[in-house]
Amino acid sequence: TLTISPCLDELQQFKNLRTLAFSKNLFTTIDLSSLKALEHLTISDTPLNSIDLTYNTELTRLNIFNTHISQLDTTYNLKLQQLNIPKNQLSYLNVDHLTKLRYLGISYNEINYLSLAEHPLLKILEANDNNLKQLDTFRLPNIEELKLHNNNFQILNLSLNQKLFILNIGNNPLTPNTQQYLEQLSQLRRFYLFD
Repeated sequence: TLTISPCLDELQQFKNLRTLAFSKNLFTTIDLSSLKALEHLTISDTPLNSIDLTYNTELTRLNIFNTHISQLDTTYNLKLQQLNIPKNQLSYLNVDHLTKLRYLGISYNEINYLSLAEHPLLKILEANDNNLKQLDTFRLPNIEELKLHNNNFQILNLSLNQKLFILNIGNNPLTPNTQQYLEQLSQLRRFYLFD
């Protein structure tokens, strides 16, 4: 593990680096192309505008908190199991191809559409404080925690999510139709429905 600040140019020499963490730096771009063995990457509280992860195909955990990125392409990061990218400026995210995801955290962005294909391993989805209006929850057969507070959902059909234990759907303009789906979730242990 190497935590670095001013020496970004020398970063390229650490070709076998597996874990890298940056926090409270001033860089707006970063070149990670030579770090092909990188498995865990954390960047937080940095004015990063963009990031190219094309060559980081071994990534299993990616955490990008509180940056200025507005796009994130994970097309080549097929081994990702944890994608945690809260407090950025993302308006769209496609994770269809990330079928190994177990955790997806996208809270405090501006996402109005989240493309989700079949995600049989996904256990936790945190998408609080976005602009989401719909979510295909039937594509999440093993979801256990669903946090969707402060979005724009009117209807949420969760009837097929029988492994769901924690649900937060407060501060959404839900219609009465959602109630019939909620009544089928007798397995819930924690349920939050407040503004």
